[in-house]
Amino acid sequence: MELIVVPQDKINNLNGSSMVQFACSSKPVSQIFIEGLKHHGRFCDDISPAIALPDDWKTKFNESDSEIIHYAPGKVVGLKNKAENRTKNWFVRSNGRFATDFSNSLLQEVLSRLVSDVVAINVTPALASHNECARITPEDHVVGFSRCYSDSVQPAPISDSWPHHVFMKSHVFEKMRSENRLFVDFKEFVTACRTDSLRLECFDVGGSVLDIGTEAGLLKFLTDALALRKQKTDFGMSTIEVGARFFGQVVLGENVRICENAIVVGPAIIGDGCTIGENAAVKNAILGPGISVPRNGLVQNSII
Repeated sequence: MELIVVPQDKINNLNGSSMVQFACSSKPVSQIFIEGLKHHGRFCDDISPAIALPDDWKTKFNESDSEIIHYAPGKVVGLKNKAENRTKNWFVRSNGRFATDFSNSLLQEVLSRLVSDVVAINVTPALASHNECARITPEDHVVGFSRCYSDSVQPAPISDSWPHHVFMKSHVFEKMRSENRLFVDFKEFVTACRTDSLRLECFDVGGSVLDIGTEAGLLKFLTDALALRKQKTDFGMSTIEVGARFFGQVVLGENVRICENAIVVGPAIIGDGCTIGENAAVKNAILGPGISVPRNGLVQNSII
């Protein structure tokens, strides 16, 4: 089974909320965001991952999803069907702040050779096959370059924060779940492993990683998730005036008004209660609830 834990980001950078909190709490953005997280659940082919959100991010939109659970400090969270959903005796806890892409076969090869109880994995672009590494002397003289022709993996020190993925043997997961250690600080998790004499190892694996907590990262994550939808446009309960035009993948929330001759170029998500003014243009953008784009205005490549 895979559990994707979305951490509570304390940095306020979007209308008093973090980027990730905005994505989880704003309709219809939250629907696309959750779809994207489920798509990135890569370790159980036939089972959707469980998604854990902070308890104070609970809304009527995500509370009704049976695959979403909510956690809080000191609160033991139940995981449904955990016994039936284990994959090859590994339970996977993924960090929902990041979307990763790497060779699953390389990872499986690494895991098959280990006797560890817990394996922490961080995805590192520098170890991907398309990257080159310069070799320099202590005097900063370049002596050569090296390039791997396939993704590589190397041992790494244990980090202070939750890695991108943590693999636990099923008996370890059961104990950590019962002691509510899946949602604590990672240092506390590591301490618990050492107290129980568990063998923990950490590796860096070549691949790409996207930080969803940044505007650029969240924008790419949401537009990629939007591209996976089969339906090209979803206008919901919106008002579309004469001359308004749409291109590409566009999702509108409820009570949206698109004024005369406005243009929306996808991928784009327009939140509930937004107004796109006359002759305005929105391109490759995410608008939160209640945003108004003025007449002749332009919003592109951004989240507001």
